[in-house]
Amino acid sequence: MADAETSYEAFARACAPRRLSALLTAAAALFAAAGVAAVPALADGGDAAHTLADRFAAGGKQQAAAPATSAPASKTKARDESLKAYEDEMLARARAEAEARAKADLAREEMIAAERKRAETEESGRKLSERLRAAREARRAKEAQERNEAEARMRAEKAAEETAALHRTNEELKARNEAAAKAAEQSLAVARDRFAEHRKRLAAKIERQLAAPPPHALGGPVPAIDANEERFDGHTVTVLLVMDAGKKGIRRWNKNADPMLCLDESCYISRGPDTAAKAISRSKAFGPGVALGERAGACRDKLVCAFRGVPLASEKGWMQPIDLRILRHDRRTAHLVSADKTCRVQRGRLSCSGVIDGGDYRAWIVPEPTAERAGSEALQAALQAHLTVTGGGPAQ
Repeated sequence: MADAETSYEAFARACAPRRLSALLTAAAALFAAAGVAAVPALADGGDAAHTLADRFAAGGKQQAAAPATSAPASKTKARDESLKAYEDEMLARARAEAEARAKADLAREEMIAAERKRAETEESGRKLSERLRAAREARRAKEAQERNEAEARMRAEKAAEETAALHRTNEELKARNEAAAKAAEQSLAVARDRFAEHRKRLAAKIERQLAAPPPHALGGPVPAIDANEERFDGHTVTVLLVMDAGKKGIRRWNKNADPMLCLDESCYISRGPDTAAKAISRSKAFGPGVALGERAGACRDKLVCAFRGVPLASEKGWMQPIDLRILRHDRRTAHLVSADKTCRVQRGRLSCSGVIDGGDYRAWIVPEPTAERAGSEALQAALQAHLTVTGGGPAQ
């Protein structure tokens, strides 16, 4: 019996490596199917082989210590079942360890892949951010450059416009100054000519007065009139004006007038029948200084007026009588007039055939030499007679 147990233990020890090899071969095949490296499994399988051999040896000793009364067949069957259970347990454990390692390796690889992907994503994001920042900076620099160029262009255009405007202003001022100087020269020449003519006439008059015989006695013959006195070669006249009272505004109750005479570009305010009228510009004549100031001068509140020494720009000129009011003046109809060469002084009375009839006014345009020879009294008498000739027939 002892020999049988001893031979069984020897058989178990001999069969254990072969079974372990078969077990390890099956485990390696399982690991290969699971995709796990075989080398670590075989290394671990070496330890498992030693453990399995030790357990088989321990199992043999226990079976040897069993009661000698057991039958060899039952013992062999029990040992085979125990060994198979152990082998199944080891195989299940090896399979579980292989699956755990496979899961761990897969999780580690997934984690490494995720980490690599995250790093790549961060790197891509960083590069994209750098490209976007560079693009923004480039766009801002371009916009700043374009803005600076536009501002510089606008400043240049504005400077050019200001320079052109200044040049135009200088040219206009120069032209105005030249025109004003030319007009002043022309006015000065006209005034010089008029003054020379007036002085010539005055010198001739003084010479005639000095050469004339003493006044004739009462009832004696009247001195003959020199034909040269009736010759008029200038454009200075005396205007005798008779106005009808206006019918509008204040003139509906106040039947007087404030006569002012406008001839061509100037207006005149009377200083009486023996003094030259005052010449003023049209703008000043219709301004507040005349309307609220001197108004019609010597003819204020009168319907008749004498304007002495009124110059005509040429042989003819446009004459317009004005009845001065406060705001809206009464402007009578304008007429083209010239010196009336029919005017004569006979027996101390002045008469003219060419009366100007404006409907609401009448006027005589007396040459200034004739008016000077007539004297202020004859002029005033003609105005009082409303420009009609007493004893010599009416003026035509």
